[in-house]
Amino acid sequence: MVLNFTVMSIASFLTIITLLVIYSILDIRDRKVKNEIVLIGGVVGCLILVLTEHFVHNTVLHLSALLLVVSISYILFRIGSIGGADAKVLFTIALMSPGIELGAWSQPVLEAIIGLGGELFVLLLGG
Repeated sequence: MVLNFTVMSIASFLTIITLLVIYSILDIRDRKVKNEIVLIGGVVGCLILVLTEHFVHNTVLHLSALLLVVSISYILFRIGSIGGADAKVLFTIALMSPGIELGAWSQPVLEAIIGLGGELFVLLLGG
């Protein structure tokens, strides 16, 4: 198992970290993250994905991650485990960074499941 570090994956990671810091500050300060802020963050993240061609090279990984996160986040939101801002931010993160990228694996859906399972575990453990 070899992690795949490329300029594309590092740019995606740094974008995610920057957005999470901004969202965290807003959430702590105002106890609310506005939809406009999440939308702007998603647009900026998608723009970076397009410019670095990360989405083009990992389309199946991004779409499978998004499908998994949308379904799991919606269920967790409906039962009250996470808030609405958490669910929206998870959608954005799943689209921009589908989880771990392993260069030796040829099964992107399995990578998405493992990566997002870890992210959701950390989210729920920290909450």
